[in-house]
Amino acid sequence: MNSSKLTFVHITDTHIYENDQRVFELSPDPPNKRARLMVEQIQQLPFNIDFILHTGDVVWDPTVANYEKASEILSALEQPIHYTIGNHDEAKMLQRVLLKKPEAEVTDTHHYDVMVKGTRLIGLDGIHENIIPKATIPEDQLQWLDQTCAQDESPLVIAIHHHPFPNDVGCAFLDQHMQLTNAKALHNILKKYASRVRGVFFGHIHQSTTLMLDGIFYSGSASPSFHISSDETIEGIVVDPQGVPEFSVIRIDGPQTYLRRYPFQG
Repeated sequence: MNSSKLTFVHITDTHIYENDQRVFELSPDPPNKRARLMVEQIQQLPFNIDFILHTGDVVWDPTVANYEKASEILSALEQPIHYTIGNHDEAKMLQRVLLKKPEAEVTDTHHYDVMVKGTRLIGLDGIHENIIPKATIPEDQLQWLDQTCAQDESPLVIAIHHHPFPNDVGCAFLDQHMQLTNAKALHNILKKYASRVRGVFFGHIHQSTTLMLDGIFYSGSASPSFHISSDETIEGIVVDPQGVPEFSVIRIDGPQTYLRRYPFQG
């Protein structure tokens, strides 16, 4: 299948709240302020963007009011926005408020595939309980992923919220608390299509992190709201004072994936 050059922006973990002035313990500034600044920076990019990929935790708590505020802030972006579900999100509510789906089309989980300029974007939905950091991709969704990847020879972009590294990285915070519990099962499926996978993009851990394994490129983008330290001696959630808000721009051209981080002032 023929594919064209593709450029998209990866954002994540905006944690938007209905009150623009609300400040949380971990966030040095109101998350809404940071989200608006990020939107302004994206709007000023001097090149065309095909879509925005938001890899979850759109809001701080999954309420209609919070999603309505997120819609207000993010609708300033002109490009289509594709979402994955974070542990602070609720799949049905996100579909109703942000995607404005009719009730008959609202599903229990929000996993999907969509073709953009000959590249297949696949969004996965890791199931979690309440807002605990861990998640698991259901077996039927993994089977769906395998079948979807096998449909044709198009390039693949995979999106998920939770930390999907299949092997430990030596940081208890990441390895024990934030992970996708069946990340190895996901990786084993993607290995079958490694020559076509242009990247696996995720959020959740509030830091810029990359991994190249078995020919598969994993990339997590930092949050605009706050950074989390991943020092190997830290076991809990600790804000990294050196972190800066950012988003990423990804360009896919044939077999090549080019990624650039865009930090901005909070």
